[in-house]
Amino acid sequence: MLRWPLRRITPEDKTRIEVLGARVGIYMAAKKWEMAAVVASHLVKVEPQNAGWWINLAYSVRRAENVEKAEAILLQAQAICPEDPRIAFNLACYACVSGRIAEARGQLEKAIKLNKDIRQFALDDEDLRPLWDWISALE
Repeated sequence: MLRWPLRRITPEDKTRIEVLGARVGIYMAAKKWEMAAVVASHLVKVEPQNAGWWINLAYSVRRAENVEKAEAILLQAQAICPEDPRIAFNLACYACVSGRIAEARGQLEKAIKLNKDIRQFALDDEDLRPLWDWISALE
């Protein structure tokens, strides 16, 4: 038996940022990339300063469509949130898988300057495998 008060979900509840953010996470976990991209795209419009929404949108688009479109999204995000290391990190990943190693290094250096802990993440990311030796040598 449920003991706490339950309330009916209103249509307004369904459009709350935290609810939409949870939906993106659920869609991504379920690999429903198109659905995740639709909701993340809305969140980017509502909260363009939230780098996390841009990253979720780009990742979903990468899986649903291609790396080039995802990269274009993150370049927009980087113009809006230039100090977010996660954006530079993901741009490094996209450049690396596209074979643009020098560009990947540049983005990764930027990400590491913004947050030194990114270096360890880079050593675990398969997208950056071609750079692992270079990353290991970084101090």
